[in-house]
Formats: sequence, structure tokens, C-alpha cells
Amino acid sequence: MGLFIGFVDALKAVGPTQSYFALASCLVFAFTYILLAGEIFSGSDFKALGWYCCIAGIVMFLMSLGFFHILGETLIFSSQFGLLWFLWAILFWLFWACWGLGKTSMVKFTGGYTIFVSLFTALYPAIASFNLGRVG
Repeated sequence: MGLFIGFVDALKAVGPTQSYFALASCLVFAFTYILLAGEIFSGSDFKALGWYCCIAGIVMFLMSLGFFHILGETLIFSSQFGLLWFLWAILFWLFWACWGLGKTSMVKFTGGYTIFVSLFTALYPAIASFNLGRVG
């Protein structure tokens, strides 16, 4: 779906780069899940996924800056989306520290932060929907 949106520029009415942002965000997560499956099925040490998470974290951080209009004004201004992308960037950098760099002392914190981000990511859109977009 992200590929379709990006290639046909389905979100051009929202803004000039919204379709490409949707494409990029779908691909960041798609490659994450593909690498995760490869790591699980091969029985490896998740080092490749960890190093990918470093790059994905940088991409997510830049995406969050785009929503805050720090890197330009082609994306819609949305502090909510900027915050979500920033939280995910931190999460991916923690994955990089645990898997890529082998920092086992951070595993417990990373697990707790993962639970927090997953709950926040799931609950925020639900709350915003129930309040008809008045949250934030």
C-alpha cells in the first residue's frame, strides 16, 4: 500500500511530499520486519538488524524533524506525528545499542521503553479518534 501511495502520488492533495513520506515510512518498517524474520529464521545474533536500526533511527529522527517543520515545510505541521517518530527513533537507537553494539546492560530498559512506546503508539490514535481529533 505504501508503494502504491508513493508511486501514484496518492496524497498530493495533502502536500507535495506526503506520498513520498508515506512510501519511506512504510519501507523503513517493512525492511525492519524482513530483517527480523531473517534473523529469527537463520538463528543469528540480531547484529544485522541492530545495525539497520541505527540507520532507521536516523531516518525516523529526520522524519520527526520534518513534522516539526525544522527541516522545511513540505510536510504538514503535526507535533503529534513528530513526537511519535521521535519516540520510535529513540526506540530504534536502543535496539541498535542492544543488538548492534551488544550493550546487554540496556536490555531491561529497552524492553520497558518498547512497552511504553507500543502502548503510546496504539492508544494515542484511539484517544484522538474518540475525541474527534481534538487531542493534541
